[in-house]
Parts: sequence; structure tokens; C-alpha cells
Amino acid sequence: MIISTFSEEQRQYIFDDILKNFETLATDKQGLCVIKKLIEQTKSLKLRQLIVDILSKNVAMYVQNEYGNFVVSEVLQQYAYETCRDIYTNIKGLFVKLSQNKYSSKFIENSIEQAPVEKQKEIIQEFVDSSNLEKVVESDFGNYVLQNTLKKYCHGCHDAKLDLIEAIIDCLPNVSEYKIQ
Repeated sequence: MIISTFSEEQRQYIFDDILKNFETLATDKQGLCVIKKLIEQTKSLKLRQLIVDILSKNVAMYVQNEYGNFVVSEVLQQYAYETCRDIYTNIKGLFVKLSQNKYSSKFIENSIEQAPVEKQKEIIQEFVDSSNLEKVVESDFGNYVLQNTLKKYCHGCHDAKLDLIEAIIDCLPNVSEYKIQ
């Protein structure tokens, strides 16, 4: 692929065209492959920030798209948290809602996994404070996010996890079907 063959300088014109058509490519099956390769091959902090800036402007749309969620997740995996900070900022307050969506639930898991401990605690607190936690527990996708958060992620978040467990227990009488294992 041309993106990995040439240096960033030599492929700047390609990068510019991809950025102009970013939304179309990022939400398309074949476009996803191009964008993921671009994300992987982009080493310049300035160019990485351009990608993050585009994603940040409409991150909720991207993460709810069947292909766009992979684009945002790839950025979180490839780039440092400091570079991706605007993605987290622009999605703040939406973690609970997005955890219940088929496509964005995977992004929520990735964002928890990739975030530093303090940000993980903030995200968990968003679930704890939510008046919609019972909907998350009842949702197949949301429930899966909660289970993985408790089992796999946030190893430095013991107290936050305990708060989440208590909040889940508190909402269980209102949940029509228990799904926590």
C-alpha cells in the first residue's frame, strides 16, 4: 500500500486528500482499511493531532458507526493519551449512553482500557452516578462493558470498582433480568 511505502513527507498530498474525505472513508468498510493504515503509519505528532482533531469534532457519530468505531479505537490504541485527550473530553457525559450501543460499546471498552487510571476512575464514576445504570445492566452491550470493566480493566481503581458494584447492586431490584455473572 502506498501509505506504508513512502515517507510522511512524500505522501503529504495523499494525507491531505484523506483528511478532506475523512468522514466518508472512516464510515466505509474499504475506507476503514485506508484510515487504519494511515493512523498506524503516521508518526508526526502534528499530523496525529490533525487526525484526532477531526475525530474529536464528531466523535459520538464515529463511535456509533459500524466502521467509525474501529477508527476511533485504533487512534486510542496507537496514539498517546495526551494526543487523544480531546476525544475523551468530547465524549464525557456520553459513556453510559454509548455503552448500550452495539458499535460504540466496543469503543467504550477500548477507551477505558487505554485511559490512564485517573481517567478510568472518571469514566467509572460516570456509570456510578448515572440514573440510567439499570438500563446499562439490562442492555446486552452495556452489561458486557460493565462486566469487563470490573474483570479486566482499571487495575488501579479498586475503590471505583467497589462503588460501581454497590451502584449495580442498588439498581438490581429494578432490573427485569439479572445478567451479572
